[in-house]
Amino acid sequence: MSGSMIGYDVEIVDRFLQFVDSFDGERIALSIWNQTSRTVFPLTDDYTLIKEELSLARDALDFDVASLDNGSYDPAKLDRLLRFITGTEGGDESSTSLVGDGLVSCGLLFDEAEAERSRSIILATDNQLIGTPIFTLAEGAEFIAERQIGLVGIYSGEATSTSSQEQKEFRDVVATHDGLYFQASDPAAVDAIIDRIQSQQAVDLDATPEVVITDRPAPALWVLAGAFAVLAAVAWRLRE
Repeated sequence: MSGSMIGYDVEIVDRFLQFVDSFDGERIALSIWNQTSRTVFPLTDDYTLIKEELSLARDALDFDVASLDNGSYDPAKLDRLLRFITGTEGGDESSTSLVGDGLVSCGLLFDEAEAERSRSIILATDNQLIGTPIFTLAEGAEFIAERQIGLVGIYSGEATSTSSQEQKEFRDVVATHDGLYFQASDPAAVDAIIDRIQSQQAVDLDATPEVVITDRPAPALWVLAGAFAVLAAVAWRLRE
């Protein structure tokens, strides 16, 4: 996992485990990506499977990057992390943390695009871009807005000399698209996100909502300095 985000990804997966406890019939999927993406498990309402897979993700991401510098790391834990992120590297090592591309990838995960459904993406990132993306963050947000997908932003960056501008850009993009914005440490985030998604569903569909979550931490190797995690959440129920 990237050095810039690994301290937050475990916390973010824990948040999603909290989300699962609030679901009843909602389908959830898990996909991870950095330069490319892979689906860990497809959309399902098998909550036993979901919790098992999220717990495995949490265990894989629970790795002390600093231990690589002094050689004190556990080889078994490193191997578990590397297996988990297999398939997320696209070849150009100079390009990582492509936040806008990740957001678009999340938007493309939704099936039955023509169906009338309420959809939301939860994007957790430190917004530290490395390389040249196909889509900027603003373009990615516009891409999902055109598909009537709601946006919830969770900022997961550390305080640095450059992070304030990255945080401001992220917050502004979320606000421009009438989204919700939270700090990763905000204890009110889980309840507020669930309330927002479910209330929006009730307005849009006039029905009890179903929420489908696609969890997309943006896993990368520890040498990638500006990584982020993308967690996409999709919510819907068809009209009866």
